[in-house]
Amino acid sequence: MRVMMIVCTVLAIASGAHAQYSIAITTPADGACYCVCAPDTVWWESDIPGWPGSPNTLDLYWRPCGGEWQWFANDNNDGAHPWASAPCDSGCYQVKIEYIDDPSINDVVTFEVDPCCCPVDDSTWGRIKEWFR
Repeated sequence: MRVMMIVCTVLAIASGAHAQYSIAITTPADGACYCVCAPDTVWWESDIPGWPGSPNTLDLYWRPCGGEWQWFANDNNDGAHPWASAPCDSGCYQVKIEYIDDPSINDVVTFEVDPCCCPVDDSTWGRIKEWFR
């Protein structure tokens, strides 16, 4: 009976071993609107052990909002990964990062790509005024 309690306690501790880890995507920013294309690098903060040269511990995915997740990289959790296929078409998109050992540890951000997000300066207003003359 004691052995069984010890085994159950050890299993309970082991199954919750990853519960304290977290991932927070910082770029692309949640709720952001990008003028031309999504950022070409995904940045995040995480307390999951990892460093350059260590085994890959994270999977990175993206999708158009409501679409199917598309895997685009594994990473060793060094805080940044290039995104060569970052979308440039207008629309709503999401990026997700998952811890490979426990996919319930993840973060998802939602953002838009839209030319209307482009900064407007005085020369832009001048062109708009010319259109209406």
